[in-house]
Amino acid sequence: MTGLSAKPKILIADDAPGNIQLLVDMLASDYELAVATDGQEALQAVTAYQPDLILLDIGMPEPDGYEVCSRLKADPDTHEIPIIFLTARDAGDDEAKGLALGAIDYITKPFHPTVVAARVRNHLELKRQRDEMENMARELGMAKDAAELANLAKSEFLANMSHEIRTPMNAIIGLADLALSISMSPKLRDYLAKIANASKSLLHIINDILDFSKVEAGKISLESTDFELTRVCENLADMFREQTNEKKLELVMGMDPTCPTALRGDSFRLEQVLMNLISNALKFTEHGTVQVWLTVEQNRSDTTTAQQLTENDDLVVLIFTVRDSGIGMTRAQMDGLFMPFVQADNSTTRQYGGTGLGLSICKRLVELMGGRIWVESEPGCGSLFGFTAAFKKRPKSEQLRITPPVSLKGLPVLVVDDNTIALEIFNIMLRSFSFQPVLVTTGAEAVTEMARAIDAGTPYPLVLLDYRMPELNGIETAQQITDYSSQLKQNTAPKIILLSAFAREEDLVPQARQAGITTFLSKPITRSRLFDAIVNVLGENVVRDAGAELPGIDHRAVVEQIGGARILLVEDNLINQQVAREMLEQVGLRVTVANNGLEATRMALDMPFDLVFMDIQMPVMDGYAATRQMRGNNRFNDLPIVAMTAHAMDGDRQKSLSQGMNDHITKPIDRKQLYAALLRWIQPGKRPGPVHVPTQERMPMDPNGWKLPLSLPGIDVMAGLERLGGNHDLFRSLLLESGRHFASSADKVRTSLSGKRQDDLLTAKSLLHSIKGVAGNISALELHRAATLLEEAIKNNQKEIWPQMLDHMEQVLTPLLETIQKIEQEQRLERLERETKSSDAVAATPARTRELIDELGFLLQSNNGKALACFFALKPSLQGSSTAQKMTELEAALEQFDFATARQVLAAIDTLWRAEQPPPHDNPS
Repeated sequence: MTGLSAKPKILIADDAPGNIQLLVDMLASDYELAVATDGQEALQAVTAYQPDLILLDIGMPEPDGYEVCSRLKADPDTHEIPIIFLTARDAGDDEAKGLALGAIDYITKPFHPTVVAARVRNHLELKRQRDEMENMARELGMAKDAAELANLAKSEFLANMSHEIRTPMNAIIGLADLALSISMSPKLRDYLAKIANASKSLLHIINDILDFSKVEAGKISLESTDFELTRVCENLADMFREQTNEKKLELVMGMDPTCPTALRGDSFRLEQVLMNLISNALKFTEHGTVQVWLTVEQNRSDTTTAQQLTENDDLVVLIFTVRDSGIGMTRAQMDGLFMPFVQADNSTTRQYGGTGLGLSICKRLVELMGGRIWVESEPGCGSLFGFTAAFKKRPKSEQLRITPPVSLKGLPVLVVDDNTIALEIFNIMLRSFSFQPVLVTTGAEAVTEMARAIDAGTPYPLVLLDYRMPELNGIETAQQITDYSSQLKQNTAPKIILLSAFAREEDLVPQARQAGITTFLSKPITRSRLFDAIVNVLGENVVRDAGAELPGIDHRAVVEQIGGARILLVEDNLINQQVAREMLEQVGLRVTVANNGLEATRMALDMPFDLVFMDIQMPVMDGYAATRQMRGNNRFNDLPIVAMTAHAMDGDRQKSLSQGMNDHITKPIDRKQLYAALLRWIQPGKRPGPVHVPTQERMPMDPNGWKLPLSLPGIDVMAGLERLGGNHDLFRSLLLESGRHFASSADKVRTSLSGKRQDDLLTAKSLLHSIKGVAGNISALELHRAATLLEEAIKNNQKEIWPQMLDHMEQVLTPLLETIQKIEQEQRLERLERETKSSDAVAATPARTRELIDELGFLLQSNNGKALACFFALKPSLQGSSTAQKMTELEAALEQFDFATARQVLAAIDTLWRAEQPPPHDNPS
């Protein structure tokens, strides 16, 4: 029905004028009436008039009333219109037939006017009420669908957000890492180091928020993969080295020698808990030491699960403690510490920052690992955070057992460190190597002890010497030891390893070499790295079991072992291509880039590769499909394929392996993980051809001339530029290409959604996925969101909300297309102006004239005010021709901005100019 203030519309279809007149007299005052005198006229009137009710005679000229009713009820557009038969046919079979065809009533002639009026009124009221109920139901259904869609969007958000956030974070962290590898001024290095540290802190906060969302939804789970406990410690040591250096704190890490190192469990989640606890300890400590200690829990009786764990020889429960010398906490602060959004420092003048989510996430992760977490603290006395976790032990043959050569057993080592905690950790480590450490806390004590040992004829062959000590620092102490040894003119000078948490190696090299220092170790120092350094300076070989972890990796090792290897990098994001490519080329690898899985499969057939780094989420063909296709060809059975992806959610690694990939590394790209994967999967050896290792940084592209404005309707300009490394020209080309892609996309989606073929919905989903991908590439965030929601609605078969969501997408798309069109016009005009300036003294050619006419036509079609400038560029080309008069008319129209007239005049000019052109000459046969 129409609005409440309008009269309902009734169509009267009857071939008897008397009946029509009677009905008109009876109903005209209350209703808007239309009349048809045969069946064909009635069908046409329904389409044009759209009545709220039809009074339909049966015995009309063809088609009769039954046929009219049948056709109307078969048409979805007219199916709901109520039909009342008014007829002289009074047999029971006639009435039954009429009602069976879908009529709501059947009144026989001669009819009583008041009865007809009452029935009409009642049926229209019933229709009004039914329409209102249907509208309410539709609105409730839309509200329900919107709520379900919002919930689905939230779930999808959790799955996708890790990838979306890590993509720009990969760029920031990766490019900062690349920049720090080149020579630069100390001030610039300081800036970049702080950018890198801040980026990693931001990534940590992002991970907290994502993980808390998963904890809240009960979606968090653990993976179970093989890992090395020593590698976890080394990763943490590397992660916090710069932070401890900046705060002038010492991070000491140690492990009980009885701890198994080859374990099976979720090392990523273990690192996450330790990283959070260490980060908090460093945050709340201004002076002193943060100590991390790992040991095996011998007895455990707090839960039945724990008892069962310890009874199983394949399982081990480890205790991890993080102790700091910071500000400490009160009992009240500790009571709610593991609850979400609770912070020890929650004042409005907060000094320490943080999300208040980290410890609540740690508690949940520790519980999932079969453990518990606790805190011990007193104000002003520091804090101790401890937790337990259960892991599966791998076979003894895979455990890391460092066996020193026979010649080094019982080796006396002088250890000098003013930090008693560090000193005790070194004592434990060295004794686990079967060495005999002697511990002193000052440089003066070290000189005295070395002199005593030399005089006794038992000089120390090795000294571990801390750099930052009161009175005599490490270099000064080493100098005195070296001087004393040289005065005796005996071969008593020891090998000295300088230990430092606060100084860069390159800053100390000149004076350290002069003082007789052999090598450096940066704190925090792990057991494995300490042993490697000792045996290296003493000229011995490290003896390790086959299952031991990969030693520390640097780029030189990669160049020496696999330099010249061919890498296929499959990645659709331009800035990620740049980061990964430069990291790989820095170690002498030859990199070929494919933009999607389909390109990758074709390239792999054309040339041999030693390894493929495969992104997962790509257009055309994703990483999973590309891997399956490669594995389907026996030629690629032995080709290593490593996932390099921002998919870092639970189960993503296992999914990559199940699809046929050999390994899985996540973005942001960690240089050590990258190099470890290369050495793990590429066979060492020399490759043909020279190995090129870049010695200079690559300068980023600097756009000349044209630059994007800071804001554009429908586009997040800053996000788009960040994605493309600040390349304005590349961004513009992407926008123009996107404009062509979007030009008729909404119409195509609408056509597909209204189609009747089975594959029309597949076409619609494919179109929307493409729109979503292109929108994401140019940072058209609203369009990306609108396309995503409509795509989800199609997947869930929510047909009733398709039109509304498609209209919304079109509303978002329209200003975006206008923006892109303006940019295209500006580009055309820029090119036109450049060409005009460069050809001022050059006679116009027919080809050039043709181009200018077409250019002017384009500008006139869009009513562009710059058309006048184009006209003046064209004008010299047509001087002296038959178009002179028309050119005057065109100029006048343009000066008045009468674009409609200008288009007509230009068409006439084009016709005259074409007629003057000589016909093309045929080539002789």
